[in-house]
Amino acid sequence: MVRFLVAGLFLGSVMSIGCGANTSTPVRPDAGTTKESEGGSGSTAAQESVADDPEVITQLRDRGAVLETNKQGNVIALDLEPARGSNADLKGLPDALPQLERLLAPLPEITDEGLAYLAGAVSLRYLNLQNSGVTDVGMADLEALSGLEELVLRRTNVTDAGLAHLEKLPALKRLHLTRCANITDAGLAHLSSCGALELLDLRDCNLVTAQGVSHLAGLTHLKSLKLYGPGITDSALQHLREMTSLKSLGLDDTQVTDAGMAHLSALVNLQELFLFRTQIGDKGMQHLQGLTQMTRIRLRDTVVSDAGLEIVAGMTKLRVLDLSETLVGDAGMQHLAGLTELTDLNLWATDVSDDGLSHLAGLKKLQRLNLHETIFGDPGMDHLAQLTNLESLHIGAVREITDVGLVKLSNLKKLKELNLIECFLITDEGIDKLRKTLPELQIKR
Repeated sequence: MVRFLVAGLFLGSVMSIGCGANTSTPVRPDAGTTKESEGGSGSTAAQESVADDPEVITQLRDRGAVLETNKQGNVIALDLEPARGSNADLKGLPDALPQLERLLAPLPEITDEGLAYLAGAVSLRYLNLQNSGVTDVGMADLEALSGLEELVLRRTNVTDAGLAHLEKLPALKRLHLTRCANITDAGLAHLSSCGALELLDLRDCNLVTAQGVSHLAGLTHLKSLKLYGPGITDSALQHLREMTSLKSLGLDDTQVTDAGMAHLSALVNLQELFLFRTQIGDKGMQHLQGLTQMTRIRLRDTVVSDAGLEIVAGMTKLRVLDLSETLVGDAGMQHLAGLTELTDLNLWATDVSDDGLSHLAGLKKLQRLNLHETIFGDPGMDHLAQLTNLESLHIGAVREITDVGLVKLSNLKKLKELNLIECFLITDEGIDKLRKTLPELQIKR
């Protein structure tokens, strides 16, 4: 099984829906090691005949860089971050590691000078330049990397002019531009030529507006799109109507309203939708009625109430549901009773009480449940005791729970984490009693 170098990129995620083959993010092993992979995807017979430079490999390893090799012993992935790499590490790299497919250089010491050294890295498929010192000047050198499939430019100073060079990358499928503060609508016009794009992350590109989104309308292969930012309004969503391949759409912290949700009704393949801190309410939820493939939806800090959950009830494939800081209460919980695939449910700061929890007792696949700042007590703990697959339970600031209710959790043999912050009626004696039946349980007070 292929092991990768770095964990946690949005590949799909957040669940990084929409990535093609060989898109797993490298998982970093211990620094200074070399891991073996089954082989690279982009090597040719000619390249396989060229050996790596053992001296360069030794130097990199000694400094803490992480390398991954294929079965033939050739380095196919390199992470320079643990070694605090610089431009000097990129000089001669294409010749020293001719089969290199994945390069992680998320360091401010990596600048335009370093990118110039990568011109001959014809096997490169993944390049991470997050937090680097790269500018538009260096972006011009990326044109030589015609096989590049994924590019990470998070928190760089690249501008619209730099994005123009991406038009020369026909294989580019995944582009991460999170917090690129200089990107505007004009920059997105250059991306309209990147027809192979499947994933585009524009979170916190705060200068992007509906005009910029209009340039993306022709990217019909897009499967994952994130548009977080104040410039995204209902008018921007009209340009998404033809993106029927979309499986993941992020609209957190945008200005979209109920009216804008009408433009999403045709996105019947959508599986993930993120609407945190938007103005969406029950009327907007009505437009989502046909999105039955949904597996994850975040409605946190919206004005959705119990009535809106009638629509959620039809999303029977849901696995992750975030209703925290919404207006839902006990009446809405009955609409969740049929969501038997749920594994993660967040009800923090809602009006759910003992009666509401009774509707959740049948959600046997639940592994994570957040009830922080809800209003139930010991009777509700009877319902929680039936959720035998729970691994994480947050009942902090639920101030009616006593030791009597706490011991009812003794049946939850898979429970690993329990948050009891500000549960003032629970005593040390009650906790000790629970620990006797669940000795491995981590309790936070």
